[in-house]
Amino acid sequence: MKKVIRTVAAVALLFVSTSVLAKEPKLVTDETSKSVVFEWEDNMANTSLSFIDSEGNTIYSDYVTSVEDYAKKFNLETLAVGDYYLIVDNTIREITYSIKITKKDILILGEKEKVKPVFRKEEGVVYMNYLNVSKAPVEVFVYDSATGRKLFRETFEDEMAVAKVFNFKNAFEGEYSIVVKSDADTFYEGVSVK
Repeated sequence: MKKVIRTVAAVALLFVSTSVLAKEPKLVTDETSKSVVFEWEDNMANTSLSFIDSEGNTIYSDYVTSVEDYAKKFNLETLAVGDYYLIVDNTIREITYSIKITKKDILILGEKEKVKPVFRKEEGVVYMNYLNVSKAPVEVFVYDSATGRKLFRETFEDEMAVAKVFNFKNAFEGEYSIVVKSDADTFYEGVSVK
């Protein structure tokens, strides 16, 4: 029993220390010019950056496969007065920064983070984990992609950590979709069985 308590305490300490040390991305305005600087002082892998106007037009996009420290300066002097968004998206989360350009300066209005479910595929089995901070109901579905037929549905109520294992070892050959719905967000993961 003491060994179990020690192990749990060690895991909790490890989790807290890595959470504290993790470097968060940041967007700051440049005081000397009409620009913003995006920095991420951590391993940034398989991440897309998109700078978008209020009508949904992409002004700039980049895809980073792997880099330790990332910094990008956006010169916004030629852009019209209005609202813009910088969207940073990877497999774990999506961060949207709201930016307002006025005649005189640039304002960073806020940041919205959307945590995504994490999928791990291993020998015909898919493991899904989702951090549901709001504890809103989470619906999980599995569809046959070819027919659109619903094969599985489960609702998780009032759970912060949602976990599910899907066994596709004996499934028929084909394409399947795992759909996770929480609040206004919907996430998709494709599964190919051969």
